[in-house]
Amino acid sequence: MKKIMIPMLLTIFTAPIFSQNNTFPTTGDVGIGTTSPSVWFASNRLLHIEGSRPVINLKSTGTLGTLTFTNSLVNATDHYGEFHVNHTYSSSSPSQSFLGFWTYPGGYGLTLMADGKVGIGTVSPAGKLHVIGGNIITNSAVIAQGNNNTWSGAA
Repeated sequence: MKKIMIPMLLTIFTAPIFSQNNTFPTTGDVGIGTTSPSVWFASNRLLHIEGSRPVINLKSTGTLGTLTFTNSLVNATDHYGEFHVNHTYSSSSPSQSFLGFWTYPGGYGLTLMADGKVGIGTVSPAGKLHVIGGNIITNSAVIAQGNNNTWSGAA
């Protein structure tokens, strides 16, 4: 019995000494790798991660992961003004997995495919850069005009 009691008592009394304690400041800001989370612009809530190579890993157990940007002024009925970054994984065709930037009410504005293709206004780009609708402008000059997938060079 003594052989069991001594290790048990040592564990009970030394655990608080060696265990980690997480503290959260009353400001609501959280620091990982820093005890003084801060940002250059005014903020009332902050997550500050510091290190030689900080990584945020959001791992979904399904086929969709979403990071949402919104605020308390966004209408909860129609969600106008919300921005989502969606990671959609295609298990049947992994090269068709994509990172999409979604806005309300516009839908997917920008899509980055796993195979390197980029879509603007489409989630299924047919080439390296696939733009649907509107004009392509560079240095204030229209280089292509199009709508409904019909494009022509600018005059």
